[in-house]
Amino acid sequence: MRVWLKEIRTAAGLSQAKVAKKSGISQRFYCGIERGERGKPLNVNIAKSIANALNFDWQRFYDDVEPRNVS
Repeated sequence: MRVWLKEIRTAAGLSQAKVAKKSGISQRFYCGIERGERGKPLNVNIAKSIANALNFDWQRFYDDVEPRNVS
């Protein structure tokens, strides 16, 4: 779960629907992102759109991605 994303959204006083609309994605897709169910890693264009809608650095989405094992 991306608790930080929900915290940013609620601090901005926006609903999931408003963030989704401003980002050009569906509310269902945004909800999945906020819950951590979608986009690991998240598409860069979508990350930028959401970050722009909520006014934060889009690269934050990649801070919570687990590193892959390289063999």
